Amino acid sequence: MKKQYFIFTGLFFAAMIMVSSPLMAIGLGAYTTGSAASYSCTLYDDYDSTFDLDVSQFGAGFVLDTAVAKDRVFNYRLNVELTGLSAETESGSAYDGFAFNVFNTFGFGIVRTEKVRFWLGPQIGFGYFYADKPTDYGYYETYTSSIEGATVSVGPMAGININIGPVVSLCFDAGLRASFIFGGIDTYDDYYDFDGSGAEFVVHAGIIFRIHDKYTE
Repeated sequence: MKKQYFIFTGLFFAAMIMVSSPLMAIGLGAYTTGSAASYSCTLYDDYDSTFDLDVSQFGAGFVLDTAVAKDRVFNYRLNVELTGLSAETESGSAYDGFAFNVFNTFGFGIVRTEKVRFWLGPQIGFGYFYADKPTDYGYYETYTSSIEGATVSVGPMAGININIGPVVSLCFDAGLRASFIFGGIDTYDDYYDFDGSGAEFVVHAGIIFRIHDKYTE
């Protein structure tokens, strides 16, 4: 957990260094996020069992955008987030934990005015997750079983930036991503690898502070 926190903090300060030049026009901010994904997975046990896995995440993150308000077609957006995660299998096993995600979005401004920018574009993201649950073993003993792994996702995103002042914008975006999951399940005396794929719906809402980022230069 501490490792993910230091990575998150390091990226934030790296972004601050990037905008130290007065010629750099950029937006920095924070956002809340929520997502829901459903995966069809294969567990590599003795039988190569299959199972369904539902994953939901809620959290917050840091956002960097290269064109929040300016009248330019292309923008790059970086999202770095830490979320609480809940995972549940079709058999009812429920795990709670966290995820650390990084997303890269390449947007194209379809509507660009002084007050509003509406954009569309592809996104690719990578994530790490860990979750666990207490499990009874026999009459007097309990142990912790866990699920851990990584995700890769890609899909279209759509968003809108609403400029409410000379330096402040509200941002909202949503998308549907194809997501691929790789990991392992650790039980009392066994560890099994698994992988799978599925679909993930995600929404973001946040605030961005613009630095030298204006509709017209």
